[in-house]
Amino acid sequence: MPEEPLVFIHAALLSGMADSLPTIRDNTGLGTESEEEARCAIFYTISATQPGLQGVELGNFLIKRVVGSLIDDFPNLETFATLSPIPGFMQWLRNTVLRSPGDVSAIMTEDDAEMIETTWAFDTERSRDDDGDSDGDGGSDGDISPLPESMLLALLDRDEGGGEPWYLCPATSENMRAPLMRLGAHYLSRERRKGCVETLCLCVYMG
Repeated sequence: MPEEPLVFIHAALLSGMADSLPTIRDNTGLGTESEEEARCAIFYTISATQPGLQGVELGNFLIKRVVGSLIDDFPNLETFATLSPIPGFMQWLRNTVLRSPGDVSAIMTEDDAEMIETTWAFDTERSRDDDGDSDGDGGSDGDISPLPESMLLALLDRDEGGGEPWYLCPATSENMRAPLMRLGAHYLSRERRKGCVETLCLCVYMG
């Protein structure tokens, strides 16, 4: 298959930075800004066409190659960025909430916790309305609300129960931004680095 492409890299050319896929969707396509006005290239998807390439880390190498080509074709580009998932973040968050929820609450601010509680209450009420429970009592007086970190996990896992994913609701997505960015920054700077150090120590020991 000499002429068949092995990998597709999707990039959006925008006049400014994008912080989400909806932003890319709303600012690309017919009737939107032209490529000549673009100052930023945002890489958001890498798709392999062959099953044998699944799981192979090609992103860093391929993006560098594409950046060079884009600079040649669009010299007006000034900024290059990626919208990428954070591998291991959800597993770390879920395990920490279940085993040591205090560690999560220590990372979040009081404003984060309050925002999560407000969002969880709104989402719960909306779910009751969708299910036809419109008596307005909001549940019995004996109900005990979960901790904010458990609320956060419930919101993130809502789509697994057949509900609408949290990121498709603009209000919920905006409310979750600050807590998730704070937790994500902690994971990348502390937890993930800790894992890399432990792995390095293991490799040195095994070697």
